[in-house]
Amino acid sequence: MQDKRKEIADKGRRVNYFHVGSKVLVKTHVISSNQRGFTSKFVPHLVTEVVTPNSYILTICHEPMRIIGIYHGSDLLPHSGLEMPDAPIPMVPKRKRG
Repeated sequence: MQDKRKEIADKGRRVNYFHVGSKVLVKTHVISSNQRGFTSKFVPHLVTEVVTPNSYILTICHEPMRIIGIYHGSDLLPHSGLEMPDAPIPMVPKRKRG
């Protein structure tokens, strides 16, 4: 019975494994500017270190020495490769709880 439930749950599970150097998008809640024509949540970040299989240290692509924080894999999406050169870099890191 337990194996059947695990099998059903695994069908909907999304597994993303990112490697060092991968470009990812971070789920942020930064306010975007419709007047200036950009969405700040689509700025790519760079994976610089894999802490655990599910958590990654990220930096800004334009400033590879500036670490923005450790993020869980569920908050990351693979970057498709489309660049937005005029988009500003969001400076609001996710809030730490606890």
